[in-house]
Amino acid sequence: MFDLFRSQRKVVKWTLGAVLSLVALSMVVTLIPNVFSSQPTDLNDPVLVQVGDEAVKASEVYQGLREYAQAGTPPESMAFMARQIVDNLIEEKVLMQEASDLGVRPTDAELAQWIKEQMPFLWQGGQFNSAQYQQLIMQRFQMSVPQFESDLLKDLTIELRLRRLVTGNIVMTEQDIKDAFEARNQKAQVDYLLIKAADFRNDVKVTDEALAAFFEQQKFRYRIPEKRTVKVIDVTPAKDVDVSVSEAEVRAFYEQNRYRFETPERVMARHILFMTIDPEAANPETAELPAEKVKEIEAKAREVLAKVKAGEDFAKLAEEYSDDPGTKNNGGDLGWVYRGQMTPKFEEAVFSMEPGAVSQDLVKTEFGYHIIKVEKKDRPQLKSLDEVHDEIVADLKAERVEVAKMDRLDKIVSEIRNDVTKADQIAQEYELPIMTYANIDQQAPPPDLTRTPTFIGNIMSAPAGTAVTNTAEGSIQIAAIMEVVPSRDATIEEVKDRLQQDYIQAQSRTLAEARAKEVAEAAKSGDLQSAAKQFGLKVQTSSMFTRRDNIEGLSSAQTLGDTPFNAAVGTVFGPVSAGEAFAVAKVAAQEPADMALYPEQKTEIRETYLQGKQDEAFNIFRTEARQRFEKEGKIKRYDDRINQLVQQIRRT
Repeated sequence: MFDLFRSQRKVVKWTLGAVLSLVALSMVVTLIPNVFSSQPTDLNDPVLVQVGDEAVKASEVYQGLREYAQAGTPPESMAFMARQIVDNLIEEKVLMQEASDLGVRPTDAELAQWIKEQMPFLWQGGQFNSAQYQQLIMQRFQMSVPQFESDLLKDLTIELRLRRLVTGNIVMTEQDIKDAFEARNQKAQVDYLLIKAADFRNDVKVTDEALAAFFEQQKFRYRIPEKRTVKVIDVTPAKDVDVSVSEAEVRAFYEQNRYRFETPERVMARHILFMTIDPEAANPETAELPAEKVKEIEAKAREVLAKVKAGEDFAKLAEEYSDDPGTKNNGGDLGWVYRGQMTPKFEEAVFSMEPGAVSQDLVKTEFGYHIIKVEKKDRPQLKSLDEVHDEIVADLKAERVEVAKMDRLDKIVSEIRNDVTKADQIAQEYELPIMTYANIDQQAPPPDLTRTPTFIGNIMSAPAGTAVTNTAEGSIQIAAIMEVVPSRDATIEEVKDRLQQDYIQAQSRTLAEARAKEVAEAAKSGDLQSAAKQFGLKVQTSSMFTRRDNIEGLSSAQTLGDTPFNAAVGTVFGPVSAGEAFAVAKVAAQEPADMALYPEQKTEIRETYLQGKQDEAFNIFRTEARQRFEKEGKIKRYDDRINQLVQQIRRT
């Protein structure tokens, strides 16, 4: 509880942090320069779809394709993904315009405040360091500040403000939670027969004509992937260089950064909390307990305050009465408390008290009533130059060594990017190890190149004659793309062995499914045992399982759906697909949920299912918003331009 008490905005910050992480990921993977070398320059970034007063442009689609390439999407799937990206962009622009119409789109000032909360280190000494901000965005996200803020604004608008507006009133009632608990914990048992595809492999007749027809239908599965030849240089950190720092530089740094050497005001305190909220309430706005209950709590708090003033041991009283689980067992000890950590009313009280003092009255915050005792108090102090001299010298030297290393790295990268054919020569000049990887592809990259998830994606999407970098394990790799051999359709002779195995597998599944339907009909008209005997199968019996369990031979219980739990005992159902087999089953037994487990699962179930309900509601909102835009004629697609773009991608 007190972790929450320390910061009222913790949840908001965590959510924003997650959004920032997602934005960072998407930015890193979508700004690899010239990732599709064949992007046509004569398209002049055409509008593909007009969505209200905003447009979906070809450049946005190419940016999205770079992200899919980073995630390992095969090149032959890119044309299909382009259409999906167009749809995603339409939805994004619909939602942004909905946010504007509903008045929940953040202003520039609010965006700036959010950035300040997430990057407080940019406001050193109360001044915003715009140069550091720009450098941070360029280095970490590989994009301009306007693009970063534009992308961040979209995520904050849709995932925080609009989503919160749409789903904020959704709650889980007690009955909802009980229903979810029962569905999760209800158990069933089935008797079942497995009709395995492998048992029909010998029945499949393979002919050249059948293989040729199958190949034509499945040709996309046998496409020869794009191959690349790359040279990878490991740039180890530069050797330490001798740097000097003058006394004048040390003093100047001290004077310009005095705030860094201040010991902030702090207080060592204890507290006893009498909570007036329900910590398990789904909606914080309705968490306050009823007024009569609050009065009772206040009266109890005043009784304990009187005991404190009478000289009773504060720590023992905290252990006995406090509602803060984070400090209760250690006598209410908060440790050192700094300004900005606490909720304002608590902070105002604790910093106004002197060492040894106890709050003269109860301190009321949004969490309840507090009794506070201050044990120690440190005033803000500035360390002298002598005290921090060595620290400053070490920092300045470390910074200059790092600059020297980065200058060396920048020079190497620049030289390779200027002419990748000189990679071997450059590696020799700087005494760096270099490896050549010939004919690598996305599906089977060399294992020693996959140090980070994005590196192979970068290599496989950059055009020939360019270079990409990767930072991992204290070193930096530079991959020079020497040659790119485009993907192509395979001939039937090249893949005949694989083709034959795939054909047999597909046909054996078809035969198994047909037999499973016969078995199901026999079982439904008679019984499972007689059907098993008729077709030479064995009846198996599962253990009791829930919807979330696995069943031997059937994998997840979800394969069977809700029938085992909802249908009457004795019901025969199927066939259902179970991997490389088909199952025909009978409901053998059912067991209701054990309500004794309800209290311990209640909170987790409420949170999980509430999230699901909110996701469902927001997805409905997305769909309805788009349908309304379409009905009102606010979405105009230029299908000829989209088709031209897709054909261009398909030819790459």
